[in-house]
Amino acid sequence: AQESLTLERALALARDRTPSVLAARARIEEARARLAAASLLLRDNPELEAAAGRRESSGNGSEKVEIGILQNLDLGGRRSARIGVAGAELVATAAESENALRQALRSVASAYFRGYQAQERVTLASRAETIAEEILQMARRRHESGDVALLDVNLAQAALARARADVHVARSTQAVALGEIRALLAFAPEQEVKLAGDLEISRVYDLQDLLAKATDRPDIRALQSELEAANAEFRLGRALAWPEFGITTRPALGIFRFMKSAGSRHGSSSSPVMISVGTSRRSSFVSSSKMDGRRRCTPRMVFACPSAEPVAKRS
Repeated sequence: AQESLTLERALALARDRTPSVLAARARIEEARARLAAASLLLRDNPELEAAAGRRESSGNGSEKVEIGILQNLDLGGRRSARIGVAGAELVATAAESENALRQALRSVASAYFRGYQAQERVTLASRAETIAEEILQMARRRHESGDVALLDVNLAQAALARARADVHVARSTQAVALGEIRALLAFAPEQEVKLAGDLEISRVYDLQDLLAKATDRPDIRALQSELEAANAEFRLGRALAWPEFGITTRPALGIFRFMKSAGSRHGSSSSPVMISVGTSRRSSFVSSSKMDGRRRCTPRMVFACPSAEPVAKRS
């Protein structure tokens, strides 16, 4: 079936069917999941260890069962820094989704206008081809009657060839634009598309209003959120410079000693609590500081030239 598209219909389909827009919206849910993971009170699960054995010595023996539990702790503001990173990335991802929609709408509108212009050019070129064929027939009849020379017939043939070439050029331009529309709107390759509507769209724009909206572009807001994420990563890097801390408890259960000489049996248990200290991660602090400096420069470049599309991505 043939799909008749107006500009409004094409833009409405772009909001719901463009693959890049759908992928950007899916990344928002991924960012929400990362924020939920960063908001957990304890980042690592507790580790459980168990051991059992029998110890023999001269005159007595013992059996021992030992269970150990280790829980690592996030100190130095690591959890709040991770939440800050994940929250800023969520805001940046939402802004990037808006920017993907903006770019998709621009691409669809551009392809629509190019396709509609090519469609009108095909119509005009086809009419010019028909007129050129009629002129050629007239020139041939006049040449047969001796009214004009053969040169006039050749000129009419050349004009007809140019008209046919214009038709092919217009049709190829139309095919390219319609193919782009099919790709943007996720149509099947064999789907027939006909553009309808009117190109006479008169709109009046205020320069100050355009400049104000340019500073609120979603790509700029995404870069600002990335800067906030970089600041949070910088704080996380400083927190990771602290050693790793964890609490370990190893209660000894059922420690029984058997005295062979007296035949007596004694039992005891203990619950020592230890603090484990790991190494620091100074490399994370250095990389976060370098990345923070790079991300500070990118929004300034976009503000200086708001018509440019940003090329920096989150690392």
